Amino acid sequence: MPSGTALGASAGFGGILAIMKANPFASQVTIATCKTSLADIIAQKRVEGAEQIDWRRNIIFVMFGCFYLGGVQWMLYVRLFKRLFPSVETFCNQPLREKIKNKEGMKALFSQIGLDIIVFQPFMYFPVFYNFKTLMSTDPEVHASLSNHFSAAFARWRTNFFEDNVGMSFFWFPADLVIYSVPVYLRLPLVHTVSFAWSCILSVFRGDTAHAKKLESA
Repeated sequence: MPSGTALGASAGFGGILAIMKANPFASQVTIATCKTSLADIIAQKRVEGAEQIDWRRNIIFVMFGCFYLGGVQWMLYVRLFKRLFPSVETFCNQPLREKIKNKEGMKALFSQIGLDIIVFQPFMYFPVFYNFKTLMSTDPEVHASLSNHFSAAFARWRTNFFEDNVGMSFFWFPADLVIYSVPVYLRLPLVHTVSFAWSCILSVFRGDTAHAKKLESA
């Protein structure tokens, strides 16, 4: 028989899921913003060994988490995908045995993963990320004009294109198999949960701290 603690935890988890289902956009924006901030703080303190948190860097990660991970990804992965793949909601609500038999649903699953890895991540996610990252630059020349800012961001995106996208593909492909199979209202919360680890990796290797540069040059 389940203990009172277990029943309470189960009820609490059910309540959280109910809130997320009723308020999917607000829930996932909140998760995206808080997760990105916490991931950067952990990366700075635990991985890079920083004595003090670089709050300027953290705020920029928060802005990126709220704007792109929270807002833009909602439009892409929920609103757009539901229009492009009308069968996705039915597929996502089916048990695993039915999913495997659903040829149209399986085709939609791999089409979504393909769009994410081949189009959205390389040509939207990383360009936006590097534009936010360029805000961290201490070079006054970079901030002299919008043209300089975008040129610096584009240069970083181009330089790191192959390495970034190979790493992203190996990390996200297996995760996407699950993410695009669960009920749609859980899609972005699950993305943000998995991407906590990805945000830590990105913060360390693309965070522009002395330790990150040392790791990149190793």
